[in-house]
Amino acid sequence: MLLKSEMNGWDVQYGTGEKIGTVRDLVVNTTARRWPVTGIVLTHGLSRRRRCLDVPTDELAVEARDHRLVRRGRTPIHEEAVDTSTPDHLVLGSLEGAKVYSRDEQYLGRAYDFAISTAPAGGWLVWKFLVRPSDARSARLRLRVGDIAEISRDRIVLKASKDELPDAR
Repeated sequence: MLLKSEMNGWDVQYGTGEKIGTVRDLVVNTTARRWPVTGIVLTHGLSRRRRCLDVPTDELAVEARDHRLVRRGRTPIHEEAVDTSTPDHLVLGSLEGAKVYSRDEQYLGRAYDFAISTAPAGGWLVWKFLVRPSDARSARLRLRVGDIAEISRDRIVLKASKDELPDAR
Protein backbone atom coordinates (compact mmCIF):
# COMPACT_ATOMS: atom_id res chain seq x y z
CA MET A 1 0.00 0.00 0.00
CA LEU A 2 1.05 3.55 -0.69
CA LEU A 3 -0.06 6.80 0.84
CA LYS A 4 -1.49 9.36 -1.56
CA SER A 5 0.98 11.92 -0.21
CA GLU A 6 3.88 9.64 -1.20
CA MET A 7 2.72 9.64 -4.83
CA ASN A 8 2.49 13.42 -5.20
CA GLY A 9 5.23 14.58 -7.57
CA TRP A 10 5.92 11.15 -9.06
CA ASP A 11 6.63 11.02 -12.78
CA VAL A 12 4.16 9.26 -15.06
CA GLN A 13 5.80 7.75 -18.14
CA TYR A 14 5.08 5.55 -21.10
CA GLY A 15 7.00 2.27 -21.24
CA THR A 16 9.37 3.96 -23.72
CA GLY A 17 10.49 6.38 -21.01
CA GLU A 18 8.64 9.34 -22.53
CA LYS A 19 7.28 11.50 -19.72
CA ILE A 20 3.51 12.05 -19.64
CA GLY A 21 3.41 14.29 -16.59
CA THR A 22 3.68 14.50 -12.81
CA VAL A 23 1.14 13.15 -10.30
CA ARG A 24 -0.80 15.92 -8.53
CA ASP A 25 -3.89 14.08 -7.31
CA LEU A 26 -6.20 11.10 -7.79
CA VAL A 27 -9.84 10.97 -8.86
CA VAL A 28 -11.93 8.38 -6.98
CA ASN A 29 -15.44 6.97 -7.02
CA THR A 30 -16.71 7.39 -3.45
CA THR A 31 -20.02 5.62 -4.14
CA ALA A 32 -18.30 2.21 -4.06
CA ARG A 33 -17.52 0.36 -0.81
CA ARG A 34 -13.80 0.71 -1.39
CA TRP A 35 -13.09 3.72 -3.53
CA PRO A 36 -11.67 2.78 -6.95
CA VAL A 37 -9.24 5.25 -8.48
CA THR A 38 -10.78 6.37 -11.78
CA GLY A 39 -8.19 8.89 -12.93
CA ILE A 40 -4.89 10.57 -12.18
CA VAL A 41 -4.66 14.34 -12.12
CA LEU A 42 -1.28 15.44 -13.37
CA THR A 43 0.59 18.45 -14.59
CA HIS A 44 2.03 18.20 -18.05
CA GLY A 45 4.63 20.11 -20.01
CA LEU A 46 5.86 23.64 -19.51
CA SER A 47 2.37 25.08 -19.06
CA ARG A 48 1.95 23.08 -15.82
CA ARG A 49 -1.78 22.98 -16.54
CA ARG A 50 -3.68 20.26 -14.75
CA ARG A 51 -4.84 17.39 -16.89
CA CYS A 52 -6.44 14.06 -16.15
CA LEU A 53 -4.92 10.80 -17.30
CA ASP A 54 -7.86 8.54 -17.96
CA VAL A 55 -6.25 5.11 -17.85
CA PRO A 56 -7.22 1.91 -16.04
CA THR A 57 -4.94 1.81 -13.01
CA ASP A 58 -4.35 -1.91 -13.48
CA GLU A 59 -2.37 -0.89 -16.59
CA LEU A 60 0.08 1.18 -14.53
CA ALA A 61 3.26 -0.30 -13.12
CA VAL A 62 4.22 1.22 -9.76
CA GLU A 63 7.95 1.76 -9.45
CA ALA A 64 8.05 3.13 -5.91
CA ARG A 65 11.82 2.95 -5.68
CA ASP A 66 12.16 5.33 -8.65
CA HIS A 67 9.09 7.41 -7.68
CA ARG A 68 7.26 6.85 -10.95
CA LEU A 69 4.31 5.19 -12.63
CA VAL A 70 4.83 3.51 -15.98
CA ARG A 71 1.95 3.21 -18.44
CA ARG A 72 1.91 0.05 -20.50
CA GLY A 73 0.81 1.17 -23.96
CA ARG A 74 -0.35 4.65 -24.90
CA THR A 75 -3.53 6.41 -23.89
CA PRO A 76 -4.68 9.91 -24.70
CA ILE A 77 -4.40 12.63 -22.10
CA HIS A 78 -7.45 14.82 -21.86
CA GLU A 79 -8.30 18.00 -20.06
CA GLU A 80 -9.76 17.46 -16.61
CA ALA A 81 -13.34 17.14 -17.80
CA VAL A 82 -14.92 15.07 -15.04
CA ASP A 83 -17.35 16.85 -12.76
CA THR A 84 -15.39 16.54 -9.53
CA SER A 85 -18.28 17.83 -7.48
CA THR A 86 -20.09 14.50 -7.73
CA PRO A 87 -19.26 11.64 -5.34
CA ASP A 88 -18.46 9.24 -8.16
CA HIS A 89 -15.71 11.53 -9.48
CA LEU A 90 -14.15 13.25 -6.49
CA VAL A 91 -10.60 14.59 -6.45
CA LEU A 92 -9.14 12.91 -3.39
CA GLY A 93 -7.10 15.93 -2.38
CA SER A 94 -10.30 17.92 -1.89
CA LEU A 95 -10.93 15.82 1.24
CA GLU A 96 -7.58 16.65 2.83
CA GLY A 97 -8.32 18.80 5.85
CA ALA A 98 -12.00 17.79 5.95
CA LYS A 99 -13.41 17.63 9.47
CA VAL A 100 -14.26 14.08 10.56
CA TYR A 101 -17.24 13.38 12.83
CA SER A 102 -18.64 10.23 14.38
CA ARG A 103 -22.28 9.25 13.88
CA ASP A 104 -23.10 10.92 17.21
CA GLU A 105 -21.60 14.22 15.93
CA GLN A 106 -18.41 14.01 17.99
CA TYR A 107 -15.56 15.84 16.28
CA LEU A 108 -12.65 13.43 15.78
CA GLY A 109 -10.11 15.49 13.85
CA ARG A 110 -9.15 16.20 10.24
CA ALA A 111 -8.47 13.84 7.34
CA TYR A 112 -4.92 14.21 6.08
CA ASP A 113 -3.97 11.23 3.90
CA PHE A 114 -5.27 8.11 2.17
CA ALA A 115 -3.87 4.55 1.93
CA ILE A 116 -4.12 3.13 -1.57
CA SER A 117 -3.73 -0.49 -2.58
CA THR A 118 -2.08 -0.64 -5.99
CA ALA A 119 -2.11 -4.45 -6.12
CA PRO A 120 -5.73 -5.50 -6.88
CA ALA A 121 -6.19 -7.00 -10.34
CA GLY A 122 -9.17 -4.73 -11.05
CA GLY A 123 -7.31 -1.50 -10.37
CA TRP A 124 -6.30 0.68 -7.45
CA LEU A 125 -8.51 1.01 -4.40
CA VAL A 126 -8.50 3.48 -1.52
CA TRP A 127 -8.80 1.35 1.63
CA LYS A 128 -8.19 3.68 4.54
CA PHE A 129 -7.97 7.32 5.40
CA LEU A 130 -5.88 8.88 8.13
CA VAL A 131 -7.25 11.32 10.67
CA ARG A 132 -5.17 13.67 12.77
CA PRO A 133 -7.10 13.87 16.06
CA SER A 134 -8.08 17.19 17.58
CA ASP A 135 -6.41 16.11 20.81
CA ALA A 136 -2.66 16.42 20.18
CA ARG A 137 -1.96 13.70 22.77
CA SER A 138 -3.93 11.09 20.81
CA ALA A 139 -2.42 8.96 18.08
CA ARG A 140 -3.71 9.22 14.53
CA LEU A 141 -6.74 7.23 13.47
CA ARG A 142 -6.70 4.84 10.52
CA LEU A 143 -10.25 4.33 9.36
CA ARG A 144 -11.72 2.35 6.47
CA VAL A 145 -13.41 4.33 3.72
CA GLY A 146 -16.23 1.79 3.94
CA ASP A 147 -17.00 3.22 7.40
CA ILE A 148 -18.01 6.59 5.95
CA ALA A 149 -21.73 7.35 6.03
CA GLU A 150 -21.70 10.84 4.52
CA ILE A 151 -19.17 12.91 2.67
CA SER A 152 -18.81 16.48 1.46
CA ARG A 153 -15.79 18.63 0.63
CA ASP A 154 -15.30 19.86 4.17
CA ARG A 155 -17.00 17.18 6.27
CA ILE A 156 -16.85 13.40 6.68
CA VAL A 157 -19.35 11.61 8.92
CA LEU A 158 -18.75 8.01 9.99
CA LYS A 159 -21.27 5.19 10.42
CA ALA A 160 -19.99 4.50 13.96
CA SER A 161 -20.35 6.48 17.14
CA LYS A 162 -17.19 7.64 18.91
CA ASP A 163 -17.39 4.77 21.42
CA GLU A 164 -17.57 2.20 18.61
CA LEU A 165 -14.38 3.34 16.90
CA PRO A 166 -11.21 1.24 17.08
CA ASP A 167 -8.32 2.45 19.17
CA ALA A 168 -6.00 4.97 17.54
CA ARG A 169 -3.06 3.42 15.73
